[in-house]
Amino acid sequence: MYLRKRFLLIMLLILVMLISVACSSESNQDNMNLEEAQGIIVDKRETETHQILVTPNIKKETIGEKSDDELTRMASRNDGAWYSIDSSTYASITKGDQVSIQFNSNGVLESKPPQFVAEDIKVITD
Repeated sequence: MYLRKRFLLIMLLILVMLISVACSSESNQDNMNLEEAQGIIVDKRETETHQILVTPNIKKETIGEKSDDELTRMASRNDGAWYSIDSSTYASITKGDQVSIQFNSNGVLESKPPQFVAEDIKVITD
């Protein structure tokens, strides 16, 4: 009887360890799915969060010629996206800046253009 209880206790401990390892592996996987995007900031907005609309493969001069609606449609067609950023970063960047953004692609909010949370953002200077 004593051996049986001891065996069950050991099996229970092994099971708990396996579950905790599996849970930590899932959270690490989220961190490993960081992707990078580069483009021009074509719009900024303050909603519940501070967001920037970044569109790749356009020229800075193009954004001055378009309305906000046209820029949003252009971003949707050209793989642009909204990125939520912290307020200090939001204050330090401007429309027309070229940026490089790291973001978690698992955290997408379905919309056109899609919305992500930026993990890191850098302004690219020529």
